Amino acid sequence: MTQYQYKISTAIGDAQPDIFSESSTQLFPLGTKIGYGDRTFRYAKLGGTAVTAGKTLQTAAAVANHRDIAVQAAAAAGATTVTVTLGATAATADQYNEGYLHINDDAGQGQLLRIKDHAAADASANLELTLYDKVTTALSTDSKADLILSNYSGLIVAPNTETGSIVGVTVIDMTADYYGWIQVSGPCSVLTEGTIVLGNNVVRS
Repeated sequence: MTQYQYKISTAIGDAQPDIFSESSTQLFPLGTKIGYGDRTFRYAKLGGTAVTAGKTLQTAAAVANHRDIAVQAAAAAGATTVTVTLGATAATADQYNEGYLHINDDAGQGQLLRIKDHAAADASANLELTLYDKVTTALSTDSKADLILSNYSGLIVAPNTETGSIVGVTVIDMTADYYGWIQVSGPCSVLTEGTIVLGNNVVRS
């Protein structure tokens, strides 16, 4: 009998993994990986539109006004909070949880720091980020940063011209803004366009 073989860093509460279920509340860290026989799954959150089973998903599109933004206050090496100033687009609470703060210019550039949580912030306002990682090289107010969404947050059906990276396929009908498991490798049922010929390669439409 095939058994679940999973690697879960931190379950939230007493949750047990079920790849054929979804929930309105988060049960595992985004990106949590499960192997089930010769298939592999990741824990993800759907975006604001429901998606049926067998659809190819992509990451949410990057927010242009959350890239190359100013670090609002200097942060010393060892700090686990960093404050940035948003561009002309607001941020919702926890929008970047499990994503990354990328320092792209000046003091501390080259660091990629995982985001734990944050509150909401208005457009052009300051946003304080709590990090899992410690700042290793101090940041200054001349530093520039990018806010990068988790690859498994706010997923949408991949359009003909992708606006993000392809990450997986739905295995059940999923409700908008719900959490669940998407398949990322192994045998998978995927919606096709036209007829697939046995032995031929299959690519994105």
